[in-house]
Amino acid sequence: MDDIIANALLDSAILAPSGHNSQPWKFRVGEDCITVMPDFSKRLYMVDPLDREIFISIGCAVENICITATKFNLKALVEIKDNNVDIAFERCTDIVASPFVSFIAKRQTNRNIFDNTLIHKSIIDHLSSTGAKLYSRGSKEFDIVKSFVKLGNSAQMKDKDFVNELKEWMRLNETQAARELDGLSYDVIGAPNMPSWISRPIVSLMLNVAMQNRSDMKKLQSSPFIAAFDGQDDMAGWIETGRRLERFLLIATSHNIACAFINQPCEVESLAVELGRQLHLQQKLQILLRIGHASPSKRSRRRPREAFIVDDM
Repeated sequence: MDDIIANALLDSAILAPSGHNSQPWKFRVGEDCITVMPDFSKRLYMVDPLDREIFISIGCAVENICITATKFNLKALVEIKDNNVDIAFERCTDIVASPFVSFIAKRQTNRNIFDNTLIHKSIIDHLSSTGAKLYSRGSKEFDIVKSFVKLGNSAQMKDKDFVNELKEWMRLNETQAARELDGLSYDVIGAPNMPSWISRPIVSLMLNVAMQNRSDMKKLQSSPFIAAFDGQDDMAGWIETGRRLERFLLIATSHNIACAFINQPCEVESLAVELGRQLHLQQKLQILLRIGHASPSKRSRRRPREAFIVDDM
């Protein structure tokens, strides 16, 4: 595998979504393989104490690599070993490039309010092919999720350790965002570019239950559908959930459908269990999304490819 192909595969992996845009992955490149490894230095101890979100993010990165490999007539063979994912490549001339290759760079998490317009049934059917459960606005399930978002906000916004961890990953202005190249950038979350001494106290005031509920309810009400992913609740299951999630996100992008994560009910363990029960999911609730139509938002920054490559263990 030459450097051009390896770099293309890694560049696609780096564009995967991750919790707080933490980019929690490392890559080791071999002659005909890539190993994707979790970067535990990017752990979110309060939001993700079991590393569920890290391995879902790893799954998303793996899926991007597998999809991009088809562009080069490569068949990707995935194997999970301990905490790592080995991807071996075989030349296969009858492989056709995936139609989703071009949408990897276009995919984004869109935190804006959506425009309320409906989504055609054919698109919903296409999204459902990933195994996601979709609930329309006005349905009993949609309203159940809304109530659990409020419960999640109450649990998280009253937890000082959670709020402090969230603040650590917020990039409050252009200078900080350009320096760190990760985290939740001011422009992505819709904040103005202001000096830290101004923006920091404003952000602190906004991180409360009432304001978070008000904002989230507006966003949910603008969304015609919510999507839920359940899955096996262990490392292999989280990686598989990430792969299904990335396919869902790329299908949505191909149809100009915006997606945003609804994290609160999934990140509070007791709420995730109870919400999954009320939604009659067969396995553990792992991911919630709201989907709809919206104008493009600012894109999250990424660290350079070289920052993720390791030569050995």
